[in-house]
Amino acid sequence: MLLKELVHAEFLDRLGGALRRETPAFDAVAFRNAVLGADFPALELKARIRRTAEVLYAHLALPFPDAAEVLVRVSERLYAELNPNPYGLQLVCLSEVGEIYGRAHPEAAFRLFEWSTRVGTAEFAVRPFLLADPAGSLARLERFARHEDHHVRRLASEGSRPRLPWGMALKPFQRDPSPTLPILERLKTDPSDYVRRSVANHLNDIAKDHPELALDLAERWLGTHPHTDALVRHAMRVLIKRAHPRALALFGWRPEAAVREARIAIHPQAPRIGASARIAFGFVLDTAAPVRADYVVGYRKADGSIREKVFVGVERHLEAGSHRFERTHSFREMTTRKHHAGTHTLELMVNGMRVARAGFELTD
Repeated sequence: MLLKELVHAEFLDRLGGALRRETPAFDAVAFRNAVLGADFPALELKARIRRTAEVLYAHLALPFPDAAEVLVRVSERLYAELNPNPYGLQLVCLSEVGEIYGRAHPEAAFRLFEWSTRVGTAEFAVRPFLLADPAGSLARLERFARHEDHHVRRLASEGSRPRLPWGMALKPFQRDPSPTLPILERLKTDPSDYVRRSVANHLNDIAKDHPELALDLAERWLGTHPHTDALVRHAMRVLIKRAHPRALALFGWRPEAAVREARIAIHPQAPRIGASARIAFGFVLDTAAPVRADYVVGYRKADGSIREKVFVGVERHLEAGSHRFERTHSFREMTTRKHHAGTHTLELMVNGMRVARAGFELTD
């Protein structure tokens, strides 16, 4: 099923029924039919969610603060009824009403976000508010960071991420992430893994623009609480793949580890686009050491240039001696990666040091 097909008549009937129970004047049938207009089949997922939000607000025919209260009650009802929730992505439309129509009423909008994020995340909807009124919006998110519900606490971190995937970039926070740090400090030991993973992703965003600041936090957090070690490990993933010395040192992966006779190969040597291949690599360690061995594929782009991507091969403490590993690597087409036939590169990286290299041909 295509992602856009998640917004369908059955979902609209469920949402329309919930709206009618909270405000009997709401015409659920007219709402559904207006969303499912003649052009609906051609709309992609984001456009379908936006259409749903716009039609919903028009059919409520209420000033935004009043409409927001109706949607709060709808969110409360759906939160109680949907367990597990099959409509998390589709119900982003509730938060989107606040994003589109609530700019002049931030208190009412954030009250809506506080409830709608529990059934359909508000992480995208809060971002225009952060750009328009950073101080006021961050103060509201800091209150959310102390909320009893883990969905709302996660919103404080996820909504303020500088580089949220699918979301509007928060360029002021990319330039200076310090305003969001109090939120991360509060949530770094949150009892919910769902919340802590957001904190890790937020810190990983910061690491892309301010690696030394992210490393300062990581070094201070590591080993201070049972929850922080895994968080820091996940947050440092970009810097680890970039072989940043401070990031590697956090986990004992020392570039000076005595590695010799390193080798890497691919089988078959001319894999086909759409197929899989085996990556075999190995080396000799003179002394026991913590080891992170990654393999780096240099993908050929349409213009003939090479773009590298790092893949985790093995991460463990190894004894002295010879070691050999294999991994299966897929060359199937992906939405995030299109393959091109031609010469590709393959390298082995051990504790941040590139120690072996091979080339191969990817074929049609």
